[in-house]
Amino acid sequence: MHDLVILTNTQSNEFAEALWSQVDQLGLPSETIFYKFAFIYLPHPPDVEPITLFKNYIEDAQFPIQKDNEISFTRGHIPICEEIIRARNYIEWSNKDIFEIFDRLVEWWDADKKYLKISPSDILFGSTADEFKDRWVMVENMETDTSKKDFSQILSVLGQMVRWQKNIGLPSALNLIAELIKDYPWTFADELERLTLIGLHYIAKDTATNAGGLDISEKLEIREAAAGLAYRLFEYYTRRDAPIPDVLKEWEAICLSDDEFAEIRNQWILQN
Repeated sequence: MHDLVILTNTQSNEFAEALWSQVDQLGLPSETIFYKFAFIYLPHPPDVEPITLFKNYIEDAQFPIQKDNEISFTRGHIPICEEIIRARNYIEWSNKDIFEIFDRLVEWWDADKKYLKISPSDILFGSTADEFKDRWVMVENMETDTSKKDFSQILSVLGQMVRWQKNIGLPSALNLIAELIKDYPWTFADELERLTLIGLHYIAKDTATNAGGLDISEKLEIREAAAGLAYRLFEYYTRRDAPIPDVLKEWEAICLSDDEFAEIRNQWILQN
C-alpha cells in the first residue's frame, strides 16, 4: 500500500511507528521480512535518519572472508553485496564510503582468491572453485549495477589508492588497473590516469631497496605489481601512438636494470 501511495498521512505515521517499534543494535527495525535497504524509503519517525543507520549497517556487516574456516556454500548469495546493489537507487555514497567499501573488497579478494584455483571435485553442493566464482559474480554485479556517477567515483578512489600508496590492497589495486586497461581501456582517463601516473612515480622511489618504511617483501610485492602496470601502460600509449609519459620511461629503465630483482625485470622482459 505504501508503494502504491494510497496510505493517508495518519496511516503512514502509524506504519512508521509500528515498523520502528522494535529495532536491532544498530537502530534498524528488527523482526521484519524486509531487506535493510528498504528502511531508507519506507516511512520512519521524524527523529530517525535511515540513510545514516543503513550506512552504519554496511560498515558493521562482514564480507564472507573465508581464510581457513570451514566453507559454507552460498551459491553467490552475499547479503551485504545484495544490500549495496539494491540500495543504489536510494542512497548516494561519498568518496569516503566507496573507498572504505572498496578497501574491504580488496581485503576479501586478497584473502580468498586462492580458492578460485582449487581443482573442481564432484560433491553434492558443487566445487569450492565454483562457489567462489559465484561469490565474485555477485561482486561484479555490484560494479555493473552502479550508475555512471558511482562508477566514476570508484575509478577515482582506485586512483587515490595508487596515488597515496595505501599499503593495504595496493598490489591488488595496481593489478586491477592493469586489467581495466587491458579489457576496458576507455576507463583509463581523466582522474584515474592522472592519479595513477603520479602514484607510479612515487612508488618507484618509495619501494627502492634503499628506501625506508616497508620491509623488503612488501616492497617487492608492490614493486612487481607496479612494474606490470607500467608495462601495460607503455603498451597502451604505444598502441595509441601517444607520447610515452616520463614515469613509464623511468619504469622501463628500472625493469631493464641488471641491479633490479628478477621478479621486477620479468614484468618487462617476459611481456616483450
